Amino acid sequence: MLRQVNAEGRIELGEEYAGQIFTLVTHPDRRLELLPADVPESSQASWLLSNQEALDAYSRRIAAEGTAAEQLQRYLAEHPEALEERDGKV
Repeated sequence: MLRQVNAEGRIELGEEYAGQIFTLVTHPDRRLELLPADVPESSQASWLLSNQEALDAYSRRIAAEGTAAEQLQRYLAEHPEALEERDGKV
């Protein structure tokens, strides 16, 4: 889904995402990644405030190591044998 940042620096995702909480991960190559945060609705604001240090640490780790998908891509590039057919098609 393509979305444009408006003049106020906002992105509209649509009504289906209204009210949801996301963690924003900024990558070194300027990509942004929105990850849904599984937080009970009644405690979202307090959870975010009390876990800011952990969220920041997670964001730094993703920036340094990449997402799980990026890590898997690197692993498969370094270990092509992992994609070899064994018990059936991959």
